[in-house]
Amino acid sequence: MDRKENSPLLPEKHENRKVRSVPFLWCATACAVITFLVALANASSTPILSQYVHAQILNGYNTSTSNDGSSACGVNTTSTTDDPLVKVQQETSDFLLLLAVVNNVPAIFINVILGSSSDYLGRKMLFFIPSFGYFLRYVFCVVIMALELDIQYFYIAYFLDGLGGSMCAFLVASFAYTADITSNGRERILATSAVEACLALATCTGMLVTGFLIPLVGYLNLNIMMTCTMFLASIIIMFLPETMERGPNKPWSPLKHFKNVFGFYFFKRGNRRGAYSLMLSIFLFGVLSVLGRFGVETLYALDRPFCWDSVQVGYFGALRSGLTSVGSLLAIKFLQRHVRDQTIALVGTVDAALACILEGLATTGWMLYLVPVVGVVSATTIPIIRGSMSRMTSPTEQGAIFAGIGVVETVMNLISQVAYTSVYSATVGSVKGAVFFLMAGLSGVTAVLIIIWMAITPRFEHLYTVHVSPAESASNSNENNAHIDKNTKM
Repeated sequence: MDRKENSPLLPEKHENRKVRSVPFLWCATACAVITFLVALANASSTPILSQYVHAQILNGYNTSTSNDGSSACGVNTTSTTDDPLVKVQQETSDFLLLLAVVNNVPAIFINVILGSSSDYLGRKMLFFIPSFGYFLRYVFCVVIMALELDIQYFYIAYFLDGLGGSMCAFLVASFAYTADITSNGRERILATSAVEACLALATCTGMLVTGFLIPLVGYLNLNIMMTCTMFLASIIIMFLPETMERGPNKPWSPLKHFKNVFGFYFFKRGNRRGAYSLMLSIFLFGVLSVLGRFGVETLYALDRPFCWDSVQVGYFGALRSGLTSVGSLLAIKFLQRHVRDQTIALVGTVDAALACILEGLATTGWMLYLVPVVGVVSATTIPIIRGSMSRMTSPTEQGAIFAGIGVVETVMNLISQVAYTSVYSATVGSVKGAVFFLMAGLSGVTAVLIIIWMAITPRFEHLYTVHVSPAESASNSNENNAHIDKNTKM
């Protein structure tokens, strides 16, 4: 769809609110930069914390290790236990598990209020609050490492971050803002895919940065650098144009916000409620098979038989994030011309399952490096679901719809970390790859739900064009019908 750089969005009044007309290029660029900086800090925190906690616990077993991110497989131990390195892995995964609970539980409730409120208080608030929470978390982490305090103090840092909504609240802001500045149609899916690619690029950069800089500057100095990154993101947010006109004051009743966020799945009439519920189910299992993977994957690579150091972990994380994000974005871009969005999502889910199986079976380093190659288009499912749900929703309800998605993502993030770290801790001494086989099984469930979505899609197609102009509605309808007819003949 052609549009001028400063063309206004589709203004739609809804309870005395409407989307503002804003300069597209500046808003898109600023949103991308902010998203990259916050995601960079978030991606860096996982390997930094995992390796730092691993090193601190390892020190408790009277081993000679350092804070430079080197492998612990070759250290000599004076412990009387049969295999102290297995115990270190178990204790580290248990600690990260409790940390995830402390961080995600408060974020679940905060995301409901923040996302719903942004539809009448504005998106800048939704950007700033989780970013400030991240900033506080990094400040506390710097203090803990600088003073060499007990690792139990990390619970305070991550709880404060959870009170700000954590990363999921920030994702609600990014996707809602992207929906505000893009027109409805299949382009919305491509736009959400671009945000996902930006997040993955930041993850790729974060993995490389942590891999290279931990041996050079140590955990403390790297944390200081990430704190400055979060501060820079907060400054840019202040100059971000607001896309929502501030509405009248609303009561701060939690029940009101819960109704706004979850009303799509319980109070909508006809096919619309069924469409929302099915897509949310696909999203639920889709993110469950992805989230919580980084922490376990880091521990998996640090231990035998791989015995990678922080540099190798960084290489692998960057390769996986970079290949899957670029490959998935290109797949969506070019395959949309030939097949339905559901088909692209199904291909991505099957690809993700194959990559997880390979990772679980890996016994050498080169087999691990093949995982991102096999899973090159594995990240297509989530952006397609986000975009499809956004297309069905009014411009003045984008905050609420993405808040619901964010709540599910937060809950699944918590469940996945609990499940994966528990499985890994229980099987690290026997079948270490069992956790990745579990992820592959969840991807299989996602694939079944997508097939159901494909089977009943014709009755949902008209829902995607409710909130667009008549001209665009006709264009999108013709395009969707052409894809349906083409795939019916296949």
